[in-house]
Amino acid sequence: MNRKIDRKEVILSIAQKKFARYGLHKTTIDEIAKDARISKGLIYHYYSSKEDIFYAVINKEVKYLESLIRKAISRETTPQKKLETFIKTRLNRMLEVVNLNELNNEIVNILIPEIEKGLINYRKKEIKIVSSIINEGIRNGDFKKVNPDKTAFIFLSLFRGLEIPFIVDKILFDIGELVDFSLKIFFDGIKLRK
Repeated sequence: MNRKIDRKEVILSIAQKKFARYGLHKTTIDEIAKDARISKGLIYHYYSSKEDIFYAVINKEVKYLESLIRKAISRETTPQKKLETFIKTRLNRMLEVVNLNELNNEIVNILIPEIEKGLINYRKKEIKIVSSIINEGIRNGDFKKVNPDKTAFIFLSLFRGLEIPFIVDKILFDIGELVDFSLKIFFDGIKLRK
């Protein structure tokens, strides 16, 4: 059983690097098999297609990013610091999940419904995490009484554009300053005035 898990992990690890370097279209099962030092047939024993492997890689990256975010926010004590840590961790660590970060409409269209379903589930998890932090802030009297789910959606949407570093670089803004500026605007809107 461990050997089966090890082989699957080796395949995913190699595929993750290949997809990150060459993309979904240019990566082949033959290359993955060669680098993993296993037969192409063995890969098909574990995965039905290259797209199936890609989907598994995306799921692996999603779980990794989610665990980093949860660990980081668990160290914070106030809802505001948790939200700040959530978004900063997410933006700083997105580069570590290259394939998730590089998803584009072309790839999503090829892999629908699997990727779309996975992305929707991941977005729902993010909304749930942020919504629970907002609820905590409302209960503590730090935030106004707002719809937590809608506010979480707006919060996450506010930072989606900052996930694409080349756009920020071309506009010539420091991403840290943009994050702090955006957080200030957001918190000015939901903070309870005391």
